[in-house]
Amino acid sequence: MRNLGHIGKEPISNRALLELSEFTTFNSLRLNEDKSFAEIQILWIDLSVIVDETFLNSFPSLEIIVTCTTGLTHINLSVS
Repeated sequence: MRNLGHIGKEPISNRALLELSEFTTFNSLRLNEDKSFAEIQILWIDLSVIVDETFLNSFPSLEIIVTCTTGLTHINLSVS
């Protein structure tokens, strides 16, 4: 199982958490408080999270970024 981390203003629905529980272990993360980013392989974010090189360096095991948005302006694609 991969570790899924969530950072954002909008919570993940209970239904989505139930569906994801078959494939992942879920962790709700707080950017300024949580130091458990090293084990996160999948990261679910929203538009409130800016993904840049500094941000990505906090997640050494990150493989997948999931975003439920219609654009990618919050993700620096040259470093991801």
